Amino acid sequence: MSDDLIKMAKVEAQHDHAEAGEFRADATTLRGEARGLVTEATTVERMGLADDAVKLRGEAGTLQARAADFDQRAIQMDDAGTFAEAEADALQEREAVRARLATAEGRAVQAEAQLKDINLTGPQRTELVAQAGAAAGEAAALHTRDDQLTNEAVQNIDLESRFDQAAHDGLTRPPHHEWGEGAPPQAQPDSQPDS
Repeated sequence: MSDDLIKMAKVEAQHDHAEAGEFRADATTLRGEARGLVTEATTVERMGLADDAVKLRGEAGTLQARAADFDQRAIQMDDAGTFAEAEADALQEREAVRARLATAEGRAVQAEAQLKDINLTGPQRTELVAQAGAAAGEAAALHTRDDQLTNEAVQNIDLESRFDQAAHDGLTRPPHHEWGEGAPPQAQPDSQPDS
């Protein structure tokens, strides 16, 4: 099950970074359209159509603001991807810790079982007590590390979700995991870019 969680986190990270790229591409497209409008405004202004030129420059400004907004969304999606990667790393390390923990607990149980042998010499008993204590101490430390890594993974899941949500706030479409393939996000006409 943990392998599935690790794979899901890695896929989520890839998806978040890919979506950041889509936001950046959309921002580039919007800037290109804005430049076209500014060029057109200059042309119509030379024709004496000052009011039309002002309107075109206003539309260009709106597109530039949306482009800046999409750049910010791209940063948020890259951050979301980074947190998803950190989640996968924490889960992967936790698996290694759990494998070591099982080994340490096994050594502790084995040493404790051997201590029940009434034929042990004093030095043998001392060595087994030391082995049991060392294994139990290692197991306790690994339990603590397991808990820390679980908490790190949970925090990274929360942060990934928050940054993903922030990147999609104000869009007309649902968050990316509910989107169909392809279409880029569209800002609502009345949405204001983040400042």
